[in-house]
This record gives sequence, C-alpha cells and structure tokens, in this order.
Amino acid sequence: MNGNAVASTASILEQLSKIPIGTIIAIFATASVICVGCWKIISQMIKLYDMYTNIRDDRDHTKQQVDDNSSAISELREQFSEVISDIKGQLSIIIDAQNEHRETKITELRHAITVAGENALANGEMTVREYTSLHEMVDKYLHVYHQNWYVESLITKVDRDVRVIGQLDEHGNDID
Repeated sequence: MNGNAVASTASILEQLSKIPIGTIIAIFATASVICVGCWKIISQMIKLYDMYTNIRDDRDHTKQQVDDNSSAISELREQFSEVISDIKGQLSIIIDAQNEHRETKITELRHAITVAGENALANGEMTVREYTSLHEMVDKYLHVYHQNWYVESLITKVDRDVRVIGQLDEHGNDID
C-alpha cells in the first residue's frame, strides 16, 4: 500500500511539473484574490452583524426606557387623579361651608332688618344713624344676596310711618 501511495504522489508531482509556472502563479493569485475577497465579505458580514446587534440592543434599551417612562407616567397620572379628587373633595366642603355661611348671613341680616324695622314702627321714630344703617342692610340684603321676602314691604312701612330724628352731612357727621 505504501508503494501505491508513493507512485500516486510521484504521478501527481509529474503532472504538476507539466503545468507552466505562469499558470501556477495565476492560480495562486486567483486563489489569493478569492481568499481576500472572502475575508472582506466575511469581515463586512461581521461588521454588519455587530451593527445589527448594536441597533437591536439600542432598540431594546429604548423600548425599555419607553416602558419605564410609560409606567412612571401612569403612576403620576394616578397620583394626580388622587390629588385632584382630594382637591375636589376639599373644594366641595369649602363650597358647602360658604353656602351654609351665606344662608346664615342672610338669616342674620333679615333678622337684624326685621328687629330694627319693627322697633322703629313700634316706637314711631328712629335716629338718622339707625335709619341709614337699616337702609344699608336692606340694600345689601336686596342687591348682594338677591333676597326680598317681606323686607321690602317692611322698609316701605318704615319709610312711610317712622319719623327720622337728626341729620347727617355728606361725610356722615351729625348736623345740629
């Protein structure tokens, strides 16, 4: 077997020696160009793969940031909703308290007008300061609180039936 292998090798070398050297150089040059071309293609493929993995990693990182930001925005939205709900509740309490205070103020003002007017009608007279104060309360009652009830008719009776004692100048000072 060894003899056949040596004979084969000898015949291969004999065949190769018949090939012109220029052809062998051309074959080696072509093989080298092919190898260099393959190397360039492979290195470009490696660069493209690296670029792809970088882009994929950047995309994944960006997607994670978007997801994180979306979660943070949702949490903030919930917190703002809770705060707004709390503020609405507090405003509702304040509005209710203001309405209650307004109703109390209207009741107190109507009572003060009624007492002053009835006292003036019972006495038949009142001072100019009492008269001015009564009309200021009535004006507020009618125009600020937009109330009436029996106040307007009461004041009409007071203006008609009660004598006003004293006089005031334009600055609110007594005139003797």
